Amino acid sequence: MNKEFEFEFDNLVAINDRSIQKIMKEIDANDLALALNAASDEVHEKIFRNMADHAIPLIKDLIHNLSRTPLEEIVAGQDRILAVWRSLEEAGEIEKA
Repeated sequence: MNKEFEFEFDNLVAINDRSIQKIMKEIDANDLALALNAASDEVHEKIFRNMADHAIPLIKDLIHNLSRTPLEEIVAGQDRILAVWRSLEEAGEIEKA
């Protein structure tokens, strides 16, 4: 798998839950909500499964409030999350599922 494909946002489902949790500790809630606006149901499930129960309604509200956000801003949010993923991957802290 080449690096360009590997770091597409929907490919977050290919890493293990502990790695998802590491990424989520490093990202902004607004970026997460933006990114999830254009993510697959599978990514939503993976992310929500790795969140504290009390945080899920907050993110869902943010997603709803940002639902009319331009695609460029959504992609920018995804790119910021992918940058964290790349950084953690380079540090050897990310594992495949």
